[in-house]
Amino acid sequence: MKTLDDLAKFHNTDKSIKYHNYIPVYQFWINNKMVKSLLEIGFGNGSSMKMWQEYFDLFPDWYPRTKLYCLEYSEGTEHSEKWKNPNLQIEGVNIIEGDSTKAFTWDIIPNDLDIIIDDGSHYPEDQITSFLLGFKKLASKGLWFIEDTHCGFTEKFGSTKLLYNWLSDLQVKQQLPNMSAPGDFYASRDILEGISKDIYAIHSYKSMIVIEKG
Repeated sequence: MKTLDDLAKFHNTDKSIKYHNYIPVYQFWINNKMVKSLLEIGFGNGSSMKMWQEYFDLFPDWYPRTKLYCLEYSEGTEHSEKWKNPNLQIEGVNIIEGDSTKAFTWDIIPNDLDIIIDDGSHYPEDQITSFLLGFKKLASKGLWFIEDTHCGFTEKFGSTKLLYNWLSDLQVKQQLPNMSAPGDFYASRDILEGISKDIYAIHSYKSMIVIEKG
C-alpha cells in the first residue's frame, strides 16, 4: 500500500521527505486520528490537496468521506486566475477564494475542522493573523500546522523572529495570565481567556509548528 510520502512524491509536493520533510510530522499526528475535515491555506498547483485526497481514500474506516477545503487568495497577483483553471480543479476538493488574514473570510469557512494547515504566504505577520482569526474554526482536539516557519528569517519575508517571539509570549501568558497568582496552576487555569485557554500544547519542529486545541 502506498505511504503518505509515496503520494507526496508522486504528486510532487514539497512536503515530502525529499524536500521539506514534513510528511513524518503529519504521519505522526494523523495516525489513529479520525480526520473528518481538513482545510489547507494555499492551493499552489494543487499537489498537496491531491496527496491528501488520495491518502484519505486509502483508509475509509479512519477517514470516511473526509471533507477537504483549500483557501486560496491570489487577487491582484499574476496567479489571480490560475486556480480557476479547469485543469487544476480537483473533484471532491472545495476551493474557497479568500484572504486568511481577513476576518470576513473566516466567516465563510466551516466550523469544527479537524486539521488546518497554513501553507500560505509564509510571512510571519500573516501566519500569526491567520491563526488568531481561524483557530476558533478548529474542533476540540483539532490541530493547526504552520509550515515553512524558516521563511520569516530570510530577507524576503522580513528577517524577523516575530513568529517565534509571539509563540514564546503566548506560552508565557498561559503560565502567568495574572501576576497575582504566579505559579498557581489552578488559579492560572481558571482565569485564562481566549486562545490561551483553548491551546492545549505547542510543538516545534524544524520549519514547522503544530498547535493542539484543547
